[in-house]
Amino acid sequence: MKKPSLLMAVIIFAAGSCATTGSDGRQARQIGAIDEYGLRMEFYSLEVPAQHPEHEVSYELVGALLRPESERRRKSERLTVFVQGGPGEAAIGLIDALPDFFAEMAADQDVLVIDQRGAGFSGPALGDYENHDVAISDILRDLPEELARLVHEDGFPLEGINSREAARDIIAWADALGYEYLDLYGISYGTRIAMTAAAHYPDRVNSLILDAPVIPEHRFYQEWPLQLADGMDAFFASVAERAAAGGGFSGFREEYLEARAGFAAEPMEIPFRHPAFPEVEAIEVDDKVLDMMVFTGLYQSLLIPYMPRVLRGVFEGSLQRRQSLGLVAQLLIGNTYHGTMLYHLWIFNDTGSNIDWEAFAADIEAIEDRYPGLAYIKANFMAFQQEIAASGLIAETAPEVHPLPPADMPVLILAGELDPAVSARDAEALHAALPESSYVMVPQAGHGVAYIYTALPQALRLFLADPDNRQYLDELRELQAPGYLRIF
Repeated sequence: MKKPSLLMAVIIFAAGSCATTGSDGRQARQIGAIDEYGLRMEFYSLEVPAQHPEHEVSYELVGALLRPESERRRKSERLTVFVQGGPGEAAIGLIDALPDFFAEMAADQDVLVIDQRGAGFSGPALGDYENHDVAISDILRDLPEELARLVHEDGFPLEGINSREAARDIIAWADALGYEYLDLYGISYGTRIAMTAAAHYPDRVNSLILDAPVIPEHRFYQEWPLQLADGMDAFFASVAERAAAGGGFSGFREEYLEARAGFAAEPMEIPFRHPAFPEVEAIEVDDKVLDMMVFTGLYQSLLIPYMPRVLRGVFEGSLQRRQSLGLVAQLLIGNTYHGTMLYHLWIFNDTGSNIDWEAFAADIEAIEDRYPGLAYIKANFMAFQQEIAASGLIAETAPEVHPLPPADMPVLILAGELDPAVSARDAEALHAALPESSYVMVPQAGHGVAYIYTALPQALRLFLADPDNRQYLDELRELQAPGYLRIF
């Protein structure tokens, strides 16, 4: 992910700093502040010890505290913490990308956006988000050396990258900034961290918003390839359903399969120019890349209404429209991120190393004909995990137990109808396990839904203000699918 130059300037070149001291004596050091997007943004750094018997090092974390621009002091006693997913994806950069969403969320109470251990501005650096030309094979080749450098030269315990420690970091931030009670908004893998924090610190967490929840039972090595393929099928079924109702794009799946077969036989190089990726001049599209375009596009709900039209342009060798560039940009970001050490270390530490690789490989083989691009992604995932296990730098671990939040805690569960990574079945299972929770499936949304409609953050504010007032549910259930746009 490109780090935004505006926020980078504030964080890196802050002229001075001051500290706030929490109830536990830990200090959060203010390293900069700026007024932008109608927000007052204060940037802090926080040192948290690695808590490892053989390594006396600390993680240097960076967070952004948000409130309305007119407010120069704390607006609320409670703090909303935005818990990014990934796992380990940068979060502070989203303020530049989604300013309206964060301004709306900060209207009633302060919001903290954290770059987790190893992500974004927080150390240690565990991935190169800037270079989109690096091949996955090259990253895999260098992985053993990079793991050894972190342990033997930098002294960082690899086991410290996990959801239990991330939950502890959230509480450390609240203590250092002086907030007693928290509302947690988790997205994707951030929902697992948020639920872990709520389970271990129920006296501190007031409520949860779980957007695209990764449920405790979710195993990244068991049937995940099949689930992803089902998610892709759901997209094509949705397009067909809209076409049958007069929405255009009749026969789109067959058109897609025909184009993919053509790209498999003869890949096409399509010129590509995007200011965020100056090093990329063209995209070579084969059958795998075409699948990956659809898959990564479904991670960005704002792109979904344009995807059939954009893909038809790709079939014709054109990436001229803004939405087309956005789809490829999402592909580049997704491919680079899922090749980082941080992502794979986190999942390895959370899930445990006792994996049935034969069963996982069989699932990959089962989807290879349906979606060769998905099979390629999951084969790389398996290679990364096996490389980490083979390094011998992380002790054998049992699978981490990911607990549920307390049954009486207010919880709002959001799911996207077309989410390719976290199925609606998982969200429904979580809702059944938490009978006091509220559940909404957002039509035609993908992975992560809360910032695709203006009405969504407004409804979330109603939930945070009073979970017992069900007006927020009425607003969420009135959302209508936008359909698929035939023209730009």
